[in-house]
Amino acid sequence: MLSNPPAAAYLRYIPHEYGDEVDIAWRMKLIDTHSREYLKIRTSGGLPKSPDTWSAAMTFCSEMEALESVGRASDWGSTIWDSRSVCNALSESSLQAQIQISVFGSRKGENSLLLGGAYRAVKEALEETKKAVRSFRAGEVIVPLRTEVARDGALSSQEQEQLNELKKFYIFPGIDYRIMTLRDAEDREIFSTSSLSKPSEAKIALRPCGWKSQQQRLWLKRGGQVMNDWPVEVPASFLTGNNHTICVTRFDARSALPRIVSAFSRDPVIMSAAVLLAFLPIPIAFLVRNLISFYVIPTASMEPTLLKGDVLIVEKFPNVINRAKRGDIVLFSPPSTLREIVRQSGSSAIGSNSLFVKRLVGMPGDQNVLMDPSTNQVTINHSPAIGPDRTLCNDNNEPLKLIDRLLVNGKGIKVPQLAPDEVYVLGDCKSVSIDSRVFGPLPLKNVVGKPIARLWPLNRLANGKNL
Repeated sequence: MLSNPPAAAYLRYIPHEYGDEVDIAWRMKLIDTHSREYLKIRTSGGLPKSPDTWSAAMTFCSEMEALESVGRASDWGSTIWDSRSVCNALSESSLQAQIQISVFGSRKGENSLLLGGAYRAVKEALEETKKAVRSFRAGEVIVPLRTEVARDGALSSQEQEQLNELKKFYIFPGIDYRIMTLRDAEDREIFSTSSLSKPSEAKIALRPCGWKSQQQRLWLKRGGQVMNDWPVEVPASFLTGNNHTICVTRFDARSALPRIVSAFSRDPVIMSAAVLLAFLPIPIAFLVRNLISFYVIPTASMEPTLLKGDVLIVEKFPNVINRAKRGDIVLFSPPSTLREIVRQSGSSAIGSNSLFVKRLVGMPGDQNVLMDPSTNQVTINHSPAIGPDRTLCNDNNEPLKLIDRLLVNGKGIKVPQLAPDEVYVLGDCKSVSIDSRVFGPLPLKNVVGKPIARLWPLNRLANGKNL
């Protein structure tokens, strides 16, 4: 578990008019002006690598024309700073961002309705993959088709050598890699290799998209060797062949099979279930999608019962609350009080289909729901709330003790009696769980599902009754 979770910083573009866009490279630092020290980062963006500077390049445009697969965004950044150092600087009002921006080009009136903007970017990306020697553009996502020697002799010896060299850079087929920055042969920063007389001499800084989630896949490919030092710099000549395409855009149909094979090797259970669902007759698929679904545990609030990344299969048949009993784990849509807490915290808005998972500990009509302010433990009907020992999780999951601040004005720290249409839910990790202690009793109508089983990881398979 991370004892110091990451914090994010983003650069946002505000165009004057719809259709305005600009090609930029930028470097961002956060400095604590009190200590006069730059905050350390966990991983570098592009090149040159730095312990305190995030670097990247992208075409910035309006939200309507943003398409990250071809390197277009309205805002861009990364979750790579340590939250503890960021919050310490914020608490002292000493946090300052330093940004260096290089502009390579700008355009006006670029929009898909006029066959520009994102439409043009996709069209150009597809056209490039048809070329024997293609060009590369900062921010775009490329997918290697193959990285092993061809057995049919179709490739030249030079191309075979290039393909084998890619493995040394952790570049494997079917994985999406983003071009973070580009440099020419003299190490000058460029935005596209099309500006060079010899594009093959460019140097490309790559990192896998969703690089944290790709670690397991890359770890398996490297026989147990871990790669955390992203990005890697790859000669452009290694990514384009002579009459044989090695890397294509996400939108190229040829990328589909390698990406599917890669996904199966990374998450065989989920991908197999998705394929099975895809081939079900439409009426059955509709019922399955609406009444049974998969749910991935996103936080540590239910540890040690459910860990981040655990996959549940959930039944959402009507009146699920009538089949739930005290002590069961349930899934629910957030009540208005929880949505307001999230809004005030400045976090991303909760989606209309977002679900939360907690343990059902209080039933309609229960009395004397009280939280002990010294331990944050809850009693109901003068007895400890049902469930496992809620002190067994790792307190380091929440070093900033956000829960303590939220509980000061918690709406559920003292409830004389639960109404006939209310229940009370708690997480199994009291040090991080935002539950009924904070947002108060949960309306019965909000309970929409309960787990049938935990499917993943395989070594922790469990029936829903045993969770």
